[in-house]
Amino acid sequence: MSGLESAFVWLRTKFSPYRSVRSRFAFVMGVGGIVFGLLLTGLMEWRLEKSTRTAALHALHLTSHSIASRLTTDMENREKEVALMADLVGRSGVTDPASIRFLLDGLKKREPAYAWIGMTDAAGNVLAATDGLLEGVNVAARPWFAAGQQKSFLGDPHEAKLLAGALKSEVPDEPLRFVDVAAPLTGGGHEPARVFGAHLHWRWVRQVIADALRQTDGGSEFEVLVADRRGQWLLKPEGESAGNLAELVSRQQSSDRYIAVQTGIEAGSQSPKLGWTIVVREEAQHAFATLYANRKLMLVFTLLTALMFALTSWLISGPVVRPIVSLADSARTYRPGRGNPFGRVPDHVLDETGDLARVMRRLVDELQSHGRQMQLFIEHAPASLAMFDRRMRYLVVSHRWLEDYSLGDRDIIGQSHYEIFPTIPDAWRDIHLRGMNGESMSSDEDRMVFQDGSEHWLRWEVLPWFDGNGEVGGIVIFSEDITRHKQAELAIRDLNANLVEQVREQTGELREAKKAAEAATQAKSDFLANMSHEIRTPMNAIIGLTHLLRKKSDNPDQIDKLEKISAAGHHLLGIINDILDLSKIEAGQLVLQDDDVDVRTLAVNVSSMLAEVAAAKGLLLKTELEHLPSALRGDVTRLTQALLNLANNAVKFTAGGSVTLRTLKEDETEDRIKVRFEVDDTGIGIAPEVLATLFTPFRQADETTSRRFGGTGLGLAITRRLAEMMGGEAGARSAPGVGSTFWFSAWLQKVEPKPVDAPADPAGDAETLLKNDFAGTRLLLVEDDPINQEVAEAILADAGLVIDIAADGIEALEMMQRAAPETYAVILMDMQMPRMGGIAATQAIRRLPVGAEVPIIAMTANAFSEDQAHCFAAGMNDFVAKPVDPERLFETLLRWLARRTPPSDGAAG
Repeated sequence: MSGLESAFVWLRTKFSPYRSVRSRFAFVMGVGGIVFGLLLTGLMEWRLEKSTRTAALHALHLTSHSIASRLTTDMENREKEVALMADLVGRSGVTDPASIRFLLDGLKKREPAYAWIGMTDAAGNVLAATDGLLEGVNVAARPWFAAGQQKSFLGDPHEAKLLAGALKSEVPDEPLRFVDVAAPLTGGGHEPARVFGAHLHWRWVRQVIADALRQTDGGSEFEVLVADRRGQWLLKPEGESAGNLAELVSRQQSSDRYIAVQTGIEAGSQSPKLGWTIVVREEAQHAFATLYANRKLMLVFTLLTALMFALTSWLISGPVVRPIVSLADSARTYRPGRGNPFGRVPDHVLDETGDLARVMRRLVDELQSHGRQMQLFIEHAPASLAMFDRRMRYLVVSHRWLEDYSLGDRDIIGQSHYEIFPTIPDAWRDIHLRGMNGESMSSDEDRMVFQDGSEHWLRWEVLPWFDGNGEVGGIVIFSEDITRHKQAELAIRDLNANLVEQVREQTGELREAKKAAEAATQAKSDFLANMSHEIRTPMNAIIGLTHLLRKKSDNPDQIDKLEKISAAGHHLLGIINDILDLSKIEAGQLVLQDDDVDVRTLAVNVSSMLAEVAAAKGLLLKTELEHLPSALRGDVTRLTQALLNLANNAVKFTAGGSVTLRTLKEDETEDRIKVRFEVDDTGIGIAPEVLATLFTPFRQADETTSRRFGGTGLGLAITRRLAEMMGGEAGARSAPGVGSTFWFSAWLQKVEPKPVDAPADPAGDAETLLKNDFAGTRLLLVEDDPINQEVAEAILADAGLVIDIAADGIEALEMMQRAAPETYAVILMDMQMPRMGGIAATQAIRRLPVGAEVPIIAMTANAFSEDQAHCFAAGMNDFVAKPVDPERLFETLLRWLARRTPPSDGAAG
């Protein structure tokens, strides 16, 4: 090895940051010096760049505003100047073209900034002009002529067209540009007849810019660009590639080549605004030339500062580092059992090195003590623990290990585990080897057969332990005998198997109980259907007969009593409907329909239903509708029922004032909207302690309410249940003597709006139309109740229809078998009848040739939604519930009869 190489190795070993604390300290201080110098340099450069940029921008602003001000002032002067020249020519009285030309040539010599001066007649023909240019040419289409007839005009810069051939541009490859200036020229009268015009040469702009730059400090390095109101260049330096002002601004934002400012100018107080833009810019390299020159000096300063920091730290750190190096050598040569190497440090050394030595001495003492304690801990641990070296020789072992593996008081420290247990399975030898390779393993339960032949269950864990170099020094084995626990677990498993069998038996019993409950629910549903049928059948007779008597009576007293009977019947029907609805809800059998809903009309429809009752009490009935979509999907019947319940209560309990029905949007998602319906009244109000119980079935505000106003207290309970089924809530707020607000909400689905057909204008009510168009039409009524037969026949006869009656489904089938085709225009079918019900009868009739197309309308007291579904599934076409509303029956018949050809007179026979 050469002497140079030896010196290099010595320097690398001595001063490597990874070798010595001293060199590391010097290295860190040197790097710190560099960072400090760079930060200081950066700060100074940033401040200098900021001040330089500010000064450059200030100079550019001054220059830009100076140019704009000069151009603005000079432009206004030119406008006034042309007006004065026009006035001068007008007052001269000269009319001969040659004389006028002589006068104009004189004006041009005095004002060389003008490239052309001329005068036109009222028709736009040039009468005279400087140098005779354009004389005789019509310029009526030029903007300066049309504007100059009215007032002074100053135009936009433009390229020469008429004079392009006569005059040449002073700048090569640049078009000849003029600024048109014009003023009206009057003769002896008051009306403008002629126009005085002048073309201001573009070199005038260059001269103004050059004068402004000469008076600006540093202006010789500035570049000036001029753009018109559309951003197109009027003036730009050679080599500029930006096609227009917008492109220049875009490039300026993404490039730092130039420092630039721009200023807009206007000219002519009575002329169109020119809208020019002046851009003054300077190359950043020129503006920051001084800054770039100082940057090299700053970098040299940074390197000198770093070198000074490194040398200073190297000299200062020597006395501090040497004691630390001595301590490091002592620690490096320490071996367990050879005493404490830090014990020789004198106690009188009180600096940080002495403190460190004393701390290290204490740590070594504690480490040795900890090692002895660890050995005692393992030996006396209440578990089976053993520590092995890499050759599986025992280093430490617990007394519990000796007991569990029947080793007694044998001294096994230093002996091989495989010599003590020569029959150990190969699987365990593999586990030990994997542990020596640094893998940790464990098992919650493992079956083993000891040397004495006994079977044991063990929970064990094998962990590697590491020496000071981070290498695996051996393994530690922990084991626990869980034989008793495993035996108990097996016993529990057998018990669980018995429990599973018991649970299976109980599950069968629960399944039978579920079937019984479902049968009970079905029985309840059947009971509700039968009760509905049995109540509605006599109600149909009561309401129907009352309707017939009311139509035929002229006695006011009888009419009054019949109306009261009808009102009582409908009231009883409402109570029955409420009870049945509540029962259906509680049984989980009420199914919501999916209909088109226009929530904007719900409140209006409900208001119209209650209008007569409200008017009789002198109440003002109002509706307030928030803007909501018209195309929604929901159960329009149940929404109407819920809102009608609230509104009916409000009208009932309000003696004076008003009732307001309000529709609001409460929440909205992408495909749904939550609508809130409110009914606000000025009624009697409700006490707070009573308000919370009103939505409970059969509850009212007090014990006297039902006596004073009637009702069962089911309306609010049904409204709340319906709201909850539609994903909403229901509630109320009230103050006694002030009024109440009851509300409910519901989620509705958004759909695309459908085109709305204009409704047909009916020619009259349904009964009248039936009499006029379908009198004598024959219908088949299938009804087993004699009174209901009588009621239906009388109601239909009033409408001019002929009725044949069948007492049950079999009789109806026989009559259809004997009937000729189209004998019956419509069949009205009851559902529950002896011998054969309406469902079976409809199916049988549909199989007959004469009954395949005849409309069959269910007219039954089975009014549940599933009853309607059964009717439609059997082949019926429509559904009318009992008690029958005559008007509803007439509308339904009219709808189906209108689809058939009206019969001729006497067709029914």
